[in-house]
Amino acid sequence: MSNSVSRVKRLWLWLIEARYAWLALGVIAFALIVSLRPQTPEPVIRLTGLVLQLLGIGTVIWGISKTRALFGHPSFSVKVKSWFERFPLRRKSPVQATVAAILSDATLNARGYVMQGPGPNSTVETRLNALEENISSIHERISSIERVMDEEFRKKDVGTHLTRHLNGLTDADTVRSHNYFWYDPNPEDWPSDTWDDYYSVSTGYFKASSLPDDPSWKWGNPWRLPYDWSFSDGQTFSIGGQAFLVSGPHSGYTAFGKAVQYWKLVNRDKFLYWDGGGNWKQYVHAGDITLWYDAGNTRLELHSNVLRRYYYKGNLTSNTVQYIDNLTSSNSFPSAHGLVQDATYPQTPDSPLDHQGKSNHQYDYDRFLRDTIFQADIVNESNDSQ
Repeated sequence: MSNSVSRVKRLWLWLIEARYAWLALGVIAFALIVSLRPQTPEPVIRLTGLVLQLLGIGTVIWGISKTRALFGHPSFSVKVKSWFERFPLRRKSPVQATVAAILSDATLNARGYVMQGPGPNSTVETRLNALEENISSIHERISSIERVMDEEFRKKDVGTHLTRHLNGLTDADTVRSHNYFWYDPNPEDWPSDTWDDYYSVSTGYFKASSLPDDPSWKWGNPWRLPYDWSFSDGQTFSIGGQAFLVSGPHSGYTAFGKAVQYWKLVNRDKFLYWDGGGNWKQYVHAGDITLWYDAGNTRLELHSNVLRRYYYKGNLTSNTVQYIDNLTSSNSFPSAHGLVQDATYPQTPDSPLDHQGKSNHQYDYDRFLRDTIFQADIVNESNDSQ
């Protein structure tokens, strides 16, 4: 029963969509019935034709009124009312107004613009030319407002920071990373955040997080290379399902002055980076992502540069956002004496110990932990309209 009612409702809504067509067909059918009846008097036929003509004229007036409203002009009814209100013999009541304003120290900005009017008796071609000029003017005004907004955004100095502390085992093959994220400078007073991630000790792969998964982000890369990842110069390597061109190892320095050898990876293709389900999406084009990974034992990400481009309804806009992320400190690199800091961790019920009091996975754990703390800072975050 409910299924039948639902079908009837859908059929009714479908029929309503063509309500003007049904109205027109109904009027025509009524006129034909009246006119084609046997022994219909000629005056009735003529009167029926007159009614049809008047309805046609009314339809034309209604259509013109709708078109005028679409282009911002007053409708036919408004024009008629305005004409009657301007009757010269009509008495008008005086209008009084009082305006009060209190102004403190203020800075005023003003913008002016001109709209092209085609005139009351213009041709279709003249109206189209005026419409094209107005559209161009609107586009220039929108672009100008975007530039002003981008300039205001760039005036705000924003810094983001992230520290990861690998502070213990939760089982024989799982190491916990306690993460702390904060803003400095923080002009908008955004809150800081903490969460835990979990990684495999034996493989180096990510296993889980205390944060819920966000499906808006379509791509990401590891902050530390898994153990089975290896690079070679000229190689094409897949990260998160996207192709990256590998070069190196190159010689350089970390942000804290440590001499390193690193692999450089650059994305080969354009791909979707972020999609929140609306009209706006973020893509990266070929060459928009550059990653540096330590070619030594730490396997840490030393530097990343990601330029994301905004698309609106599938079309590229001039809006971009760029994140340049540098590793600013880490205790996994060899000290001045060529030694790596020992990795220590608390014993937990989930970490089986042998008779010497050491975890069976201590060497794998030391291998993953190499250092227990590192910090990465985004040194430049910008939103540009180019």
